[in-house]
Amino acid sequence: MKTSKKGLVALLSTFLVLGLVGCSSVKYVTPEIPKVITGFDSLPAQTTEIIVNDLRTVNNKDKIAETLKKHLEEALSNDSILSEKYSLTVTILEYGAYNIEGGASFMDVGTWEAKLNIQVELRDSKNSLLDSYDIKESSIQRNNFISTLAAKSASQTVYDNVIVKIIKSINDTLRK
Repeated sequence: MKTSKKGLVALLSTFLVLGLVGCSSVKYVTPEIPKVITGFDSLPAQTTEIIVNDLRTVNNKDKIAETLKKHLEEALSNDSILSEKYSLTVTILEYGAYNIEGGASFMDVGTWEAKLNIQVELRDSKNSLLDSYDIKESSIQRNNFISTLAAKSASQTVYDNVIVKIIKSINDTLRK
């Protein structure tokens, strides 16, 4: 009889742990860098410094700042005819996926909204501001079973949209 009580306790403990792990109203998901990267037309890889600041006040478990920096470095142009030095600074103000409707358990149906709010500055070698942008993006995903997948999907969507806006804005600025 002791064995069945131990088994029952182990089974109940497993469900309790799974429920607690999934019971979160905020998820911090590190987005993935796409295999095909749209790049900067003329922002030179050899002379451009990428700086990413993370000003969020919470202790985040994601690696959005590192991912964003790596992605932007990979998007720099190796074929640029520009030789001037540039500094591209991206400041993360908000990022996360928030449960806005439904249950908080990872097995509940619910709706997740991911948000990414950043500031971007492009400066030349004299530290003159060439342009700055505030980019805010959000995406809503409804999950049917596993909320972690909906949170991840919404987070990836906002990340991808922000990257496109950064690259398009910088390309437009350098064409002026």
